[in-house]
Amino acid sequence: MVLSEFTDGVSNAYSEVRDAAYDTYTYNPPGPIPSIEWSIEKVLSLIPDPQDRVWLDDMNKGAGEVSVFAKTDAAFDRENFVSMFDRHNFSPFDGNIKKGEKESKIFAPFSLYTPTSIWPYQDRDGSRYTVHDFASKDIGIPGVLENPIKKLMRIDLDIDQDDKSDWGGLPLFNWIADPLMGIGPILLLILIGYIGATLIPMALPIIGGSLLPF
Repeated sequence: MVLSEFTDGVSNAYSEVRDAAYDTYTYNPPGPIPSIEWSIEKVLSLIPDPQDRVWLDDMNKGAGEVSVFAKTDAAFDRENFVSMFDRHNFSPFDGNIKKGEKESKIFAPFSLYTPTSIWPYQDRDGSRYTVHDFASKDIGIPGVLENPIKKLMRIDLDIDQDDKSDWGGLPLFNWIADPLMGIGPILLLILIGYIGATLIPMALPIIGGSLLPF
């Protein structure tokens, strides 16, 4: 499904660029040969803008604090990760990208279920920083390049409707961004496991010796 969406977009982009270029050069303009800049602007003006896309977070999923042992407490926006798994039927998705009548799911198991104690990302106000926050962050593409990229890629990069290209607008972002964010917690767990496996065997003889009466 993901590959099909991507290849369809590439095919449509190629067809529209080809048609626009054909329309540009199927007549003899008066005067000197048009400049490259004029030609590019002419081609781009003939390519229609891509359909708007909107990134939608499912507000019924997730919590400000995901706990390991503490019980769920809605008053403190806290939810136990085990009960969260059960409430969401182990679904790895959280929200979707809406494009007209079509919707693409957002793969976000790490942002959704990872306990706060091992989740390394925080916003400036100390709140939990998830793939949804990452998605709405502006890429910072110069204005002169933004329109050509948007039209040639045939994809709306402004998924939060603020007239600026966002990371969440990039192709396949809704599938790969959250797993990339999950690398941090995974490495942290590996480190904790390594330290535990190394130190505990060394500490047991010392602790055991201190407990002996002689």
